[in-house]
Amino acid sequence: MDKILINPGPLTSFNSLSYHLGPHLNKIRNQYIHGNSFEIELNLTELNFNDKINVSALAALLSTLKVLADFQGKPLETYFPWDPYVQGFLHNVDFFNIATKLNILSWSKEAVGGFSNYKLNPNTTLLYFGDNIPRHLNLSIEELEEQKFIKKRKIGPNFIVRAKGLMDNSGLDDLFIDLITNITLEFITNSLVHGRDYCFVALQRFSKRITISVCDSGIGFKRSLQNAYPEYSALKNINHTQAIILGCLIQKKYHGLRMAIDQVLNLDEYNISYYNEGWVIVSSYDTEIRWQKKNWENAKEIFEHIDLKQSMFSEKVILGEELKDRMPYDSIQNMGYYKKYPHKHTGTRVTFEIKLEK
Repeated sequence: MDKILINPGPLTSFNSLSYHLGPHLNKIRNQYIHGNSFEIELNLTELNFNDKINVSALAALLSTLKVLADFQGKPLETYFPWDPYVQGFLHNVDFFNIATKLNILSWSKEAVGGFSNYKLNPNTTLLYFGDNIPRHLNLSIEELEEQKFIKKRKIGPNFIVRAKGLMDNSGLDDLFIDLITNITLEFITNSLVHGRDYCFVALQRFSKRITISVCDSGIGFKRSLQNAYPEYSALKNINHTQAIILGCLIQKKYHGLRMAIDQVLNLDEYNISYYNEGWVIVSSYDTEIRWQKKNWENAKEIFEHIDLKQSMFSEKVILGEELKDRMPYDSIQNMGYYKKYPHKHTGTRVTFEIKLEK
């Protein structure tokens, strides 16, 4: 049997993951379409502790690898670097534990071990939630929202306990912690209910910021919206960029993705004494959108004048021109952006960050 060795690169960012992993996933799809038999193995030897492994990229990688392991019916044989610092980091964020518990990866016992348990940042961890709705169920938007409400009540206490280390001795006030918890639960239940897939979460708190990523390899915004809003014929031919925009803006009636993004970008409305410089990045398949306050408020204003029952909008009307070159970071923080990936990456990833400086 042929073997396909996939290499996600150094995992320094989600962009890096998409760039390195995309061609391998395309090869797997092509082999499957042509009916070829193959076995998938994973090469993580490019991980380098000095390159600052990105925990959000790790969460996205685990999500993808679970799909591949489920597809081939057994864990992926994995090769790690002989680096105690890399292995120690993976151990400390619970990567090894999750990979074995969910039968995602396997490895030689001689290849892993001898690392230090010292945590460079104890407020960094990976979590997962597997109570997802089956993909074959056809539910109305009201039924989907009811499922989200049920799952929030079910997994809320579990999430609070598992994320407790992130908040312990943080000096953050209770209102802020409640907001962070509710925002994260919204993204998690979106993956479980709308994405119809396992959800992998990366949590990281530094002295001046908190970053949380929620990743799945589910059906994505496009198919989810088409299922939830069959009355909108204009949704039949939308692209993934339009689908992300709609997924972020369409839900006004319930506490959904729109309100969660609003909360991240408008903390000043909650009388919290932190700088309001948060951002939200949403990516699905071939598109990434970074919402900053300016492009988010502009998108909401334009969306108010769009009638989905009549026609679909162009993404440029909402977002302006696609980012194709490097953009100064000051401009990114002010304007946000949207861009396309060269390869499609199944599912949805939402990352948000809030500065904690007073």
